[in-house]
Amino acid sequence: MKFVRYPFAAKLHEIWHGNFTDQELREKNEEFLEEFLQFGSETDDNLNCRTHIEYGKAENNKLGPSIRYGLKIKGTNILLSDVVNLLEDDEIFDWLSSKYPELSLAQIEAALRMTTMVLLAFERNPMYKNDDK
Repeated sequence: MKFVRYPFAAKLHEIWHGNFTDQELREKNEEFLEEFLQFGSETDDNLNCRTHIEYGKAENNKLGPSIRYGLKIKGTNILLSDVVNLLEDDEIFDWLSSKYPELSLAQIEAALRMTTMVLLAFERNPMYKNDDK
């Protein structure tokens, strides 16, 4: 049985770590999205995600540096990290508490914070050649 998590994570790391031309980034993004489907299967939710999410350049950000590369809503400058960051302060807590009543507010906050930080970890600022150093 093929272990499919590694290629998905490896492709995301490759995109994050590389310095690609716009065309190369589009090609790498397609490869990443194919690995996403291999990892998650071709359910309606995953196909919808593949259609609407990409790794790319986001400019004129409201919540961070003016230019960042990361997972974002395709065709926009809205990064997923910004979306999840805003969820941290929203009424999402009430909804999540109703679905997982055994979780405390602190645990829900921690889960959302970790999700935001994981997404931020795979963003990069083009001002720095190697963000990881």
